[in-house]
Amino acid sequence: MVTNVLYPALFLGGLGAVLSFILLLAARKFAVYEDPLVAAVLDALPNANCGACGYPGCRQFALEYVKSRDTNMFCPPGGREVAVKVAGLLGLEASPGEAPVAMVLCLGSRDKTKQIGRYEGLDDCRAAALIDGGTKVCPYGCLGYASCERACDYGAICMEDGLARVDGEKCVGCGACVAACPRGIIRMGPRGTRVWVACSSHDTGKAVRGYCEVGCIGCKRCVKVCPDDAMQFDDFLARVDHEKCTACGACIAACPRDTIVGVGLTAEALARAYPPAEAGSEGESDGESDGGRS
Repeated sequence: MVTNVLYPALFLGGLGAVLSFILLLAARKFAVYEDPLVAAVLDALPNANCGACGYPGCRQFALEYVKSRDTNMFCPPGGREVAVKVAGLLGLEASPGEAPVAMVLCLGSRDKTKQIGRYEGLDDCRAAALIDGGTKVCPYGCLGYASCERACDYGAICMEDGLARVDGEKCVGCGACVAACPRGIIRMGPRGTRVWVACSSHDTGKAVRGYCEVGCIGCKRCVKVCPDDAMQFDDFLARVDHEKCTACGACIAACPRDTIVGVGLTAEALARAYPPAEAGSEGESDGESDGGRS
């Protein structure tokens, strides 16, 4: 009677021991070593997993960073502080680069643009773009249904009179707003001093005058006055080459419709861009969230 219980127990116990030994050997043979620095870098990251760095998640960023030792790799949500900390973990010096900042290429608030019809669909820009384009006549401008605002996890975007506004101090350059905009009017640009054409319309000047007070009409005055060949013109729309732009303010002064925006300009550039007659608006034009002249 005892043997009926003892032998099966011994057999099962021995089998378990053998299988455990085999599993131990397999674990050692196929074990994948991970540099402990990967865990250290991962702990230093904000772990937002936003993909703004170009990798699918923070863990992949950490793996690639430790493997390549490339200090040009940058975590936008973490900013300069995290860049310095991560580089220090590997005994490296952080790159002087900064995260980009979102720029809205449109100034067409409801009071500046012609409206038509009434939209009663989902309160979402992509839905409005698919159905009938919302209520603004301009087929290129901000739809104004706050999809970018909802996509931003950092509170850097708000809506004012049907137009998206970016707070550069809060923007971490993650690019979520860019992905959320169905019309592609939000772009990433250099942080700090920057100049851009706040319009995305490729219509003729005559058409733009018919539906927007602040849209680019293709007059090319900005192109003619730019001393650095930084103003480009293509398909009825001016644009800024940020690599060449010195933010001198000449293009802003030349624009007859206040379509060109400047942020972080020097006092000299401000004086050139906004003559004394407009001195009262200088403070607002240099603000991150105002997006240009009032």
